[in-house]
Amino acid sequence: MDAKDGKTGKAPLWQFIRAGDYALPTTVVSRATFKKWTAFKQIFRHSDANGAPPFKTEEELKTLPEARLAYVVPPIDWNAVTDALDLALADWLQESSPKSPVKFVIGQPHAGHGELLDHWANRHDACRVEAPSLKQILDHDEHWLETWPEKGQRWVLPHLEHCYLRHTNGLGLVRRFMEMAVDGRLGFGLIGCDSWARAYLQRVCLSSYWDAWTLQSFDGKRLARLFTCDENAQRQQPLRFINMPLYYFQFDLSVR
Repeated sequence: MDAKDGKTGKAPLWQFIRAGDYALPTTVVSRATFKKWTAFKQIFRHSDANGAPPFKTEEELKTLPEARLAYVVPPIDWNAVTDALDLALADWLQESSPKSPVKFVIGQPHAGHGELLDHWANRHDACRVEAPSLKQILDHDEHWLETWPEKGQRWVLPHLEHCYLRHTNGLGLVRRFMEMAVDGRLGFGLIGCDSWARAYLQRVCLSSYWDAWTLQSFDGKRLARLFTCDENAQRQQPLRFINMPLYYFQFDLSVR
């Protein structure tokens, strides 16, 4: 069960959990079945007497102006996400010599885990470590591992997936990096990695390396709060979204 915010009584909008505990949000069976049946029937209906299909091509859809788009889907508040990550790692951050020298933050590809760790590094004055260059990887250059931040300073590697490029040299470099990192030889750090890269690396590196955290999936209520600028936003009318590509139905994401 999700922890509740003491002020609002609601589950936190952003919540980090251990990667092994990740699960897709559940949907009430009866409601899901009704929606699918309604959507299925709409496929065989016409939107007017002339028989025009109830779909529009991508070219026919109007593009929202940037100002309107920012109103409908506001930029992610990375400070709030960083707060949630700090809460999950609170014990680790307070230990002067943590048992686990490194933690992993797993995100979906292109979903912003790099931006999150950039914000985290700025907040904690951690050193941001860039992935080795393509030339370093192809030249089998291990100088990257010799120029690590001094022990005592926390570091952040936002994109582990950029370190190997499915190349044997890069894979060997990542294996040596993982061994040094989990042994504590590189000090204390936070490593970001996308879920596809993690799935691949778990097959070629020891699974015990992964002390990993990830964001809890968004259920309908959390998604509604996200699209409505969270519960602090005051709107005169609820936002309504239309899903056009496959089905033709409208659903309400207003906060109840």
